[in-house]
Amino acid sequence: MISKGLSLFGFANNQQKEKFDNSMQLVDEMRVSPFFPLEKISHNSKLAKDFKTNGNRHIRQTSWGTVEIRNRLLTQNHLEIFSAIMAHKKESKELKSGRVAIYFSMFEISQVLDLKWGGKTSKELEQRVQEIADTRVLRTISGNKDDYRIIENVAFSEKHEMWGIVLSEEYSELFKRGVTIGYKKRLEEIIAIEGKGAGLIKAVINFFITHDSTKQHRITLLQLLDTIAYPTEKRQLRTAIETLNKSKNILSNFNIIFYNKDKILEYNGAEHIKFLPALPLIK
Repeated sequence: MISKGLSLFGFANNQQKEKFDNSMQLVDEMRVSPFFPLEKISHNSKLAKDFKTNGNRHIRQTSWGTVEIRNRLLTQNHLEIFSAIMAHKKESKELKSGRVAIYFSMFEISQVLDLKWGGKTSKELEQRVQEIADTRVLRTISGNKDDYRIIENVAFSEKHEMWGIVLSEEYSELFKRGVTIGYKKRLEEIIAIEGKGAGLIKAVINFFITHDSTKQHRITLLQLLDTIAYPTEKRQLRTAIETLNKSKNILSNFNIIFYNKDKILEYNGAEHIKFLPALPLIK
């Protein structure tokens, strides 16, 4: 059981409770993301082969920082499941250890993800959550180094009659001292993006919505693709350009414009994106 040997109690203050109630991800993690711009990863892909050759490690350097992923390769599908859990959680509690437990309905998560409910779906969702728990992330931004697992435990809680995850101690602390983001009102819109290249479009949206919505942001296509770990070889670059051109209406719903001629993307701020500030350290 998740809570075995641990007593549950409320958060240290209302600020912490509000932050965990309304946050879905860390802003830094969505910019320097361990989640690849793909819906699924083929075992025969270059990415998967390189990952195995490197001892189940992937290192990516970006303009915002460096991220190293170990043990598992995570996709936009994993990100959506975690996002759905955080957006539709029934309860969150801080444990005595400082870790945070999140309780949720697996059935409700399947409905948010538009999946047909059944035993197979439940097992597949549990497997994806466990894959997130298997993954270790090493991230360096502005000289700050963080080494963490997102999820420490996943299990069904008989006490709460719900599924639950425990965020690791390191990740729980990152959530408290980092800027976080909530976009529950836009999540299903992102999940609904389908078809070839859907993973790329989702990753582009997830990257841009972490930026200040009161300012205009511009980035070259190559810089963006490098940042979200999309390959930039000639064939893949051509595919990315075709996908972005075909998805201009979807991108425009989030105030993202792709200028094909100049190979530049522009973001002018999306609605219903909430930022929650870092919390002061409690001594």
